[in-house]
Amino acid sequence: MPFRPEPPAPTAPELRNAHLVLTHTLATANSFLQIFEDRVDRRGRGAPTDHDYDLLRAMLLFACAGLDSMIKHAIRDALPAVIDHVDAAQDNLRVFVERRLRTDRGLPNDLLASVLTATDTRAALVDELVRDLTDKSLQSREEVLRAASYFDLRSADLIDDMPLFDDVFRARNRIAHEMDIDFSQPRRNRARRPKQRVVDYTQAVLRCAESFLAGIDAKLRNR
Repeated sequence: MPFRPEPPAPTAPELRNAHLVLTHTLATANSFLQIFEDRVDRRGRGAPTDHDYDLLRAMLLFACAGLDSMIKHAIRDALPAVIDHVDAAQDNLRVFVERRLRTDRGLPNDLLASVLTATDTRAALVDELVRDLTDKSLQSREEVLRAASYFDLRSADLIDDMPLFDDVFRARNRIAHEMDIDFSQPRRNRARRPKQRVVDYTQAVLRCAESFLAGIDAKLRNR
């Protein structure tokens, strides 16, 4: 199996849910790959079928969905604690608030109104940041790294190969939104990526998720 069966457990209790999501994501990715290999081995000769390749497509989709879910759990459960204890994360919150408070003269500012009437102003601002980061799907390198920046995590510590990571999400989006059809072919066949390429894509996603989790845990370990 190319994927770690279970990531190391974090020490921070705020990361328990994120760790559980990552553990299930790794296990499921391994299952898809094992089923693909079993089907191909049983057949013996001949190229994998579209049904076989669907298992690899599902493996990549599930890995990307797992990364999205893991990061969102970390944002909801751990970002407030990171902001409380990491100066750079506090600075990032301030920049976020400054940007959100800018509005055209004469127009009402809903954020300002809600914060000024909140019992705990700082908590209300952190909640607004959490909502902003979790409202949409994290399905691009830029979105993943934006979320990481609020934890004061460096992009180089999360992603080894930036162009490869961009390829990952291009493939993911084709599979999810375009039925993965290769329109350059006369018969409009579905794209058939080599197994190792999809494994590499999936590995990159899972490695990013593990590094993301470990990076947050390190921030909270120094509390």
